[in-house]
Amino acid sequence: MGATFRWIGVVAMGVAFGCGSSPSGESVGSACDPTTGDSVACASSGNAVVQCSGNLTWQVKQSCGAGATCAISTAGGVRVGECKARPKPVVQDGGSGDGGGDAGVSDSCAVLGCSPNAHCDTTTDTCVCDEGFAGAANACKAVAPVSKQAVCERWTKDRASLVKKGWKSAGSCAPGTLDQAVIESALRLTNLYRWLCKLPAITSDPTFSSNAQQCALMIGVNKQLSHTPPKTWKCYTDVGAGAASSSNLSLGSGAVDAVDGYIRDDGDNNWDTLGHRRWIFSNTIGPTGFGSVDTASCQWVMGKQKLDRKLTMWPPDGYVPLDVIPDDTGWSVQSDTVALPNAGVVVKDQTGAERKVKVRSLGAGFGSKYAIAINPDGWFSTPGETYTVMIPTKPAATTYTVRPVTCSSGPGGTSTQTGCEPATEPGCDGCACEMCVCDADPFCCASAWDASCVGTCTSCGSCK
Repeated sequence: MGATFRWIGVVAMGVAFGCGSSPSGESVGSACDPTTGDSVACASSGNAVVQCSGNLTWQVKQSCGAGATCAISTAGGVRVGECKARPKPVVQDGGSGDGGGDAGVSDSCAVLGCSPNAHCDTTTDTCVCDEGFAGAANACKAVAPVSKQAVCERWTKDRASLVKKGWKSAGSCAPGTLDQAVIESALRLTNLYRWLCKLPAITSDPTFSSNAQQCALMIGVNKQLSHTPPKTWKCYTDVGAGAASSSNLSLGSGAVDAVDGYIRDDGDNNWDTLGHRRWIFSNTIGPTGFGSVDTASCQWVMGKQKLDRKLTMWPPDGYVPLDVIPDDTGWSVQSDTVALPNAGVVVKDQTGAERKVKVRSLGAGFGSKYAIAINPDGWFSTPGETYTVMIPTKPAATTYTVRPVTCSSGPGGTSTQTGCEPATEPGCDGCACEMCVCDADPFCCASAWDASCVGTCTSCGSCK
């Protein structure tokens, strides 16, 4: 997410000036005339009460701290200035859609005045960069989309040399030990999926992994899945049962293969929630932990962090390997703050033709408060195609584009494009200059590879 802007610490004669626009008022040190009756006023910043002094200039009478602003009232014909708490933001129309814009109207947001490509976060009363933008201070700049080449390179690299077996049994009901290489491989795969969704990487915690190991042994021995295992289970422990209630569970695969399974999330018992996938992409997961025996595994998902990500989609906005696009179980969109309607969702291909879909609401509380699933109806995702998804969220609609790619031919695939000819489609299919161009001009990989992009490709060392 973008940088957060609070009232900045620039102080001039005791007055702290905030970012963006501020209420009209008087400048400290400017001339004043007490005979007009306006002997008390608000500073131009809105952060202080000022008074007309004996030398006929405005001077600070009272500085308003963070979360307060100057207010003028009249009592008995006398002007009174005081610092009042800025009102907490009140969202007028429920939540904010992906892509930013003000998340509702509030007095405090109006005072704050955010810069272009930023909006007021009404939960914290601060300016934050819109989705797709990042930066510092008041300079939110477009984030370059991740190129097809970069996606395929990361996908191939992170899936290479995964260590899937490494459980050492200690016999009887002892949980044994799981090789650290297996834990690191499962974590790498988890973070690969999160990277594709532009979510931050998480770490593993040895205690969570130790607890999850007891969970995995219980599931493997009893050959059953339960988040609330009874004490009658073989090899039952309170620690293992606690881990079962805090984990994604898998029977039939070890810790590494289970991560792929959680993202796919097939099975009739998962249809109404897609909960395993949503926990992997949740705003709260991290740190995680992994436990595994030969045929069962547990991944700890009840985390301690709290991200402010408004919406997370799978498949995500941008390029994504075709093999992991779940046309059968459903594309998912999840949020903790944005209500997601199951009606009015539209998917269009790159020709603008609407593709038929079926949409269902998913159960609350499984990794997110709100979620929907979108199933292609009578068609399947195709590499090289682009699918634009439009969801009527409020107050602004959510729009994103899924670009399936095939990465099986190696990093970046096999590209026949050079980037030296303009095209109406974004990107150049992993050509040599694609990453360089898209870093310099995000438009080229987000909208179209026009003549300007060709010029940039030449500057990057191609098209000579």
